[in-house]
Amino acid sequence: MKDYRFFGIFLGMISLGLLSFFIFSAGYYPIGSVNGSFITSRQFRKDYRANFSYYTNIKAYKPALFSENTDITVMNLQLSVLNQLVDTMVIGKAARQELGKEFDRLLAGKIDRFNDDLEFQRGAETLYGLDFEDFKRGILIPQAEKDLLTARLILRGEKIDEWLTAARKESTVKIFSGDFIWEEGQVKLRDPKEERKQ
Repeated sequence: MKDYRFFGIFLGMISLGLLSFFIFSAGYYPIGSVNGSFITSRQFRKDYRANFSYYTNIKAYKPALFSENTDITVMNLQLSVLNQLVDTMVIGKAARQELGKEFDRLLAGKIDRFNDDLEFQRGAETLYGLDFEDFKRGILIPQAEKDLLTARLILRGEKIDEWLTAARKESTVKIFSGDFIWEEGQVKLRDPKEERKQ
């Protein structure tokens, strides 16, 4: 009987190890959270690659938009992506709450028209390096949600930028990284001096 119990424990440990390996290798582990919802490593890596591709392509084809000293470092690009992801999650949740039952219909009305636009999809893939489904998730849907929320705020005499600044400060955000911290309503690079003090 003891042998069976030991064998069951052994199989459980193997299964847990394989599951952990799958989660980490596929990037499904969290690197941060926004109001209780996780930012996954997989989501962050896709958005980072898309932003890097966009920046590289724009700089190559429209160099006049950049000064000679303009150069985005890896850390600054990661910082930008993390802040974008926080905004996306804060805005998406607020838009759904504001629009209620109408949210899905209004959102579909903004993005479904691109489903059969092959030229648009090819352009998006070239510029961002994403297939259309990832482009919809990472670019189209967040922009559509922002547009919907902006329109609702305008009806109340509010501006999206002011609303977002306040919403970010009221949000509970955690970043699981030694390189970044959440401070004063935004993700910031951690000061190396602070790290040495700890």
